Formats: sequence, structure tokens, C-alpha cells
Amino acid sequence: MAQPVYQRMHDRGVQRVRALLKPILACAAILVAPFFPWDSPATAQTIEARRIADAQYVRIGMIKFRPGGEDRAFELEERYLTPAWAASGLTPPLELHTQTGPWDRIYVHLLRGGLADVEWQVSPDRATFLAAVARVAGSRDRALEIIAEWDALVERRESTLGHKHRHFPDLRQCNDGHGRNNRCGAFYEGRLERGGRTWGSGSVMATEHSAAGQQI
Repeated sequence: MAQPVYQRMHDRGVQRVRALLKPILACAAILVAPFFPWDSPATAQTIEARRIADAQYVRIGMIKFRPGGEDRAFELEERYLTPAWAASGLTPPLELHTQTGPWDRIYVHLLRGGLADVEWQVSPDRATFLAAVARVAGSRDRALEIIAEWDALVERRESTLGHKHRHFPDLRQCNDGHGRNNRCGAFYEGRLERGGRTWGSGSVMATEHSAAGQQI
């Protein structure tokens, strides 16, 4: 028995769709394959445990103040927090004030103990800094009030963990007000080559301010 016309039209449509999908699915399989290394054991570099070489871990915090909040933050920093950093004997975090983007400030805290530092609710360095704030402010209670007031000025914050390699220059050691000096100019104005490899390129300019080191 001959098939109805509508059935023959439906079958031809299905065949056309299959013909169109076949090359698309083949291309998709090629594109997706690299993201599934377990399908291709030969792509593994090693089966042995291995640490990231020559790494210093950092915590990066991004801060957005409430409207008008940064002015009060500057006052607290100038009167209490910046002197507390000097009194603590610690190296303050790198603090960047942004000209563009959704954040007002970006902090880069060096994790001296590596990723183990994030296991602390209050790290030893944080405790040392808070004790210095208490000395500057006159009491422990007053220090906690100052920190709480600073935190209340923040509308939004995010943080992430990362690492840098020790052969990269540190902005705190390089900055002359223009993001470069004789020691680091090769990196910030062009490229830094070590062992025949190029580690960085391009030009970096940054404005570095006295760090307040808030909890972020």
C-alpha cells in the first residue's frame, strides 16, 4: 500500500534534518573532545603528584563602597589603620584604586603561609594587625568599633585566591609613581625574558596608594 502524501513529506523532512545535523554533530564532537581528557589518556602530562612550582599565593579582594563611604574610609585609614600597619611590623597588602570598572578598590594580600592561611577564622597576621589597631585606638573595644565601621561602609565585596610566580617583580618594590623603575622597567615597559622564555609583555601603569588593609 502506498504511503499517504503527508507521510512521505514527513519522512523526507526527517531525512533532510538528519543530513543537516550530521556534520554539525561531528564538528561539535571535535570541539568538545579536548575538554574530556579521560577519553584520551595519552594527553596526560604526568600521573605523579606535583605542586605548582615557584608560587606565592595571594588573596585578591574587590571592594565597592556605599555612596560617599570611601571618604569616611579614608578618614579612618589616615587616623587609625595606616598607623596600625606601621606599628604592626607587617607588610600591608597592595592596594589599587581603580579608574574604571565596577570596583572602587582592589587589594592583593600575600598569603605568607600559602593556602593554609585560609584555614584560619582570624589568621595570626590579622590578629597582629588588630592588636596594633587597638594600641593606636586606645582599646580593644574601640579597635573593633573602627573595623566594624569601616566594614559597614562597603556595599559589595568579592574575593578570590590565586598565585604569582616569584620571578615576577612586585609592584610594591618597583613603583616609582608610574608603575616602573630601573629594576622592573624591563618587565613593565616591554618583556622579561628568563631562560629563553618570555614571561610578560605589554605596558602596565598603576597608581599605588597607602594600604589600609581592611578585612576583605
